[in-house]
Order: sequence, then structure tokens, then C-alpha cells
Amino acid sequence: MNETRYLKLEKLGDGTYATIFKDKNLLTNETVALKEIHLDLEEGAPSTAIREISLMKELRLPNIVKLYDVIHTEKILTLVFEYVNLDFKKYMDSHVVNGTPNDMTWPYVKQDLAKKFPMIDLLGIDLVKKMLQYQPKLRISVRDALNHPYFQDNTLSNPGLKKKKKKKKKK
Repeated sequence: MNETRYLKLEKLGDGTYATIFKDKNLLTNETVALKEIHLDLEEGAPSTAIREISLMKELRLPNIVKLYDVIHTEKILTLVFEYVNLDFKKYMDSHVVNGTPNDMTWPYVKQDLAKKFPMIDLLGIDLVKKMLQYQPKLRISVRDALNHPYFQDNTLSNPGLKKKKKKKKKK
């Protein structure tokens, strides 16, 4: 890596395959995060790193850090990311500490959905309640949701539709 391009400010973390640093880009004066992946001389770049690079180059979403550059040397593969001043682990832990949602954090938890959405029949309300379960273990799976009775009878979810009558076979 071009040592004059970035100035190491601090080490942010260590993992099995990489070390993350907070650096300053000396050309732009911007703070960046550098992920240094140490390469095995015989095996080269890990496939996981190649996948990460491919995905990160394609993603341009506001809530995903940007991959600015990739620097490849004989011993190190460096990914240059947008720096975000956030410890993701601490952020996720704080959500666990906050506990079960309440009316302030998740307004639909205690609302009477039938009153809020009068256009949805009782089977639809039942399905929505199962989909809005806060605890993932209690939340309905996609497969079970698609097999929910709401989708079994068109006339219940779409009152304007009438059931087709089965034609009797002539003998």
C-alpha cells in the first residue's frame, strides 16, 4: 500500500482474517476505515474477501458504508471504506438492553389493528398480527404466512369476488 496516502490514527478492531484501522486520507483529508486482510502467499485473496468487494462495489444505499478503494499488495489486501463513527456491536447490544418495544418505540404493538385497518378482514388482521411479532421465534415464517387461511379463500380477503361454483360433470 502507498504509505504516504493514508495516516493511521488508531486501531479499531482485530478479527481472524483482518484488522480494521481508522486512517486519514492525506490527499482528501477525509477520515476513512481501512480493513487490512493479510494474505496467504500460497492461496492469495480469500474468496470471502472477493465476494465482499464485489458486493460492496455494487451497493449504493444510504445505510451501507461505501467502499472507496481496494489496494492489493503481495502480503495485504486493503479495503478503504467510508468511516462511520459507530460501534455496531455496542449499537446492537443497546437494542437488546432496551427490551420489548412499547407504544413509543413501536406504535402498532398495542393498537387495535381491526380499528386501524377496517378494510382488512379478520383473517387478514390475524396474519398481520403474526407478521408484526417482535420476537423472531414467535413471528410467522414466510412459508406459514403464504399458507395462512387469509390466502386460501379469495372471498374473505376480497369481498367483491364470488366463489366459482364447481360444475357438475354430466354422466
